[in-house]
Amino acid sequence: MTGEAALRAGAGLVRVLTRSENIAPLLTARPELMVHELTMDSLAESLEWADVVVIGPGLGQQEWGKKALQKVENFRKPMLWDADALNLLAIIPISVTIA
Repeated sequence: MTGEAALRAGAGLVRVLTRSENIAPLLTARPELMVHELTMDSLAESLEWADVVVIGPGLGQQEWGKKALQKVENFRKPMLWDADALNLLAIIPISVTIA
């Protein structure tokens, strides 16, 4: 839904980073999205191209989501934290700069 909302809002290129099992359903529903598998090893590199990062929707609150959130903790780009990112922020110690 977040990728679709970005498209409707007029974002020029929308890349969705997600778990491998979500790729086919996303591409079937919205083939104009750029959908890629997200791994912990490739997270920082995958976000380098972005002007803005949205983290949270579909993240989950399990260990995988916690690790992803901790990896973006010091990422210096505009970010929108929503949904599970906010839930995780309430339970794990993360230091973020709010601008």
